[in-house]
Amino acid sequence: MFWGLQLNRANILRFLTAIGVVRSFSAGTTGLTPSTPTTGDIVLGGLINFVVTDLAALKTLTSRPGIVTNQYRTTVGDQGGGDWVFRTGDQSANVTNDPDGGLWAAPNTDATGASGAWQRLYDGYVIASWWGQDGAAIQAACDAAAALAIRDVQVPDGTWDFATELVIRVSESVTSIPV
Repeated sequence: MFWGLQLNRANILRFLTAIGVVRSFSAGTTGLTPSTPTTGDIVLGGLINFVVTDLAALKTLTSRPGIVTNQYRTTVGDQGGGDWVFRTGDQSANVTNDPDGGLWAAPNTDATGASGAWQRLYDGYVIASWWGQDGAAIQAACDAAAALAIRDVQVPDGTWDFATELVIRVSESVTSIPV
């Protein structure tokens, strides 16, 4: 904590983008060309980091820089941002098991992920807001976690609206929680 602010990689990159140190790219960006740092790039851990606005902008990238940070999922402040790296090879099983793109996002050039996909970098648990801001996001997070053998899903504080019941899959059994 620094003056009441949580210091983490995402917040530092947001700050550096705001003051113009890191370049930010929007959904119109189709490729990133620098292979070595240039003015405006930030290098963390030996990799060039690029910042895009949202998940849609990430999926439009045709070049594959080291780590790409999306600032949010679809709307500023939706807690869906994070760090991503492109994994080459057939990632279609991962993309199929996470169709809403919380952990795996296929590029627009290959929506199946057969030629590679973006993988979110995370440690241990997943956060429901990576899939959105409603009950369907919690369901998508739980479904992806079950399919990808991830044990923990964190649901941030707040009000979550459910249109249907929440189904939590545990091993081979299914538990239904009515809403």
